[in-house]
Amino acid sequence: MYMKNILKTTIFTLFTLLLVSCTNDKEPIPSLNGFEYRDVSEVPSPAVLLDDNAAEVYKKLEWDRANYGVPVSANYRIVITDHDNDPTFLNEIEIDGVYSDNESDISKLRKATLSVAGFNDALNKLPTFNCGVMKIDIRIKSILGTSSNQQIQYAAPKTVTVTGYPTTPKVLSFSNVSGTTILANLASTGFKSDIDYEGYLYLEPGDYKFYQPDACGSFASPIVYGADAGGVLVAGGGANININTAGHYYITANLKSGELKYTTQFYKTFGVLGTAVKLPTAAVVPMDGNNSNIWTITIDLFKGRLLRFRSNDWTGELAGNEPKNIPPSTSKLVTTLGLVGSSLTNVQGNDGGIKLAGNNDGTKQKYKITLDVSKPRAYTYKLELVE
Repeated sequence: MYMKNILKTTIFTLFTLLLVSCTNDKEPIPSLNGFEYRDVSEVPSPAVLLDDNAAEVYKKLEWDRANYGVPVSANYRIVITDHDNDPTFLNEIEIDGVYSDNESDISKLRKATLSVAGFNDALNKLPTFNCGVMKIDIRIKSILGTSSNQQIQYAAPKTVTVTGYPTTPKVLSFSNVSGTTILANLASTGFKSDIDYEGYLYLEPGDYKFYQPDACGSFASPIVYGADAGGVLVAGGGANININTAGHYYITANLKSGELKYTTQFYKTFGVLGTAVKLPTAAVVPMDGNNSNIWTITIDLFKGRLLRFRSNDWTGELAGNEPKNIPPSTSKLVTTLGLVGSSLTNVQGNDGGIKLAGNNDGTKQKYKITLDVSKPRAYTYKLELVE
């Protein structure tokens, strides 16, 4: 009996020790403990960012390994926010580049070099960006785990005072001289370009001029351009540009020094063309429009074929609700819009075809097509199947 009790006691003790051991032998849980970063730039960062200096270094940063309480590897991003308008960091913008604790990739081992261009691009993505003086908070963001189970911590922010430059396309206004509001209704291809402003406008009869905003896009004190003979623009002078007929116009301008010029081209409507609609004698099928420069049509189109849009000044009336195939001899081409990459833009020849869904087997599907050219150089289209 005595030996039995000793055996039972021994077994119970071992079971208890194993239970305690298993209970305490848990995986360590990461906890957020913070980390710091440092500005290690050799020279002071420029207070004013310029496109002319885009490739230069804005700032060099280094930071500690994020401390999660256990030995783990994290990824890092550099983020910025507007110090004055976003004190709780709700609208952070990540600067391109992922950094890590990976010792094998020394180039991205918790250090970064920010260029003027890269920092300025991030500034432009802030919802409160302006090209005046801004206070910007810079932080390092540490990310541990996957998107579904992340632990994130931040280094304390450092605040810089900086003036960025816009990277949106330059804008211009073609407005009635008697109007009280000047709107940006023309745009160039980019913030570096002054030679290719364009826009599709509905204009009432009257006298017009071009108005150029300041570098920040403000029309408070614009440069005003009138015109001389031959489509030549004159800064601060020149005559009014008279629009005699109410309707749709395609307007262009070149403000490069020594090349100042403009065009105003009337068009009656947009139409659709291409192998998706083309019959042996057909060219373009006119769309229905309105004064907001939004054009629509419901039409049968060949599956798997190509479509584009064309603005024309057609001879004669475009009466009736049914689409008409109008031969080229009765229309004057103004522009052709096609797809280049993901952008709808002016194209030449047969470029820019928009391919319809389906196999090119000679059968058709009915579509409602909407073309919106109301925003300069931000043209859009929509294809909707009609059952």
